[in-house]
Amino acid sequence: MSIANTPAGALEEGSVVPDVTVWTDPGQSLNLRETAAEGPYALFFYLVDWSST
Repeated sequence: MSIANTPAGALEEGSVVPDVTVWTDPGQSLNLRETAAEGPYALFFYLVDWSST
């Protein structure tokens, strides 16, 4: 993906991954920095399943 097509706020290749934890399922979390140490990954946010809308 070229820089011109990178969404605002997205990390660029080679960026340091933030040390944050996200919820993947109720009661199950994932630390982004630990996951990045295992190799490349893609993170998508899909809010519809866990919201009332």
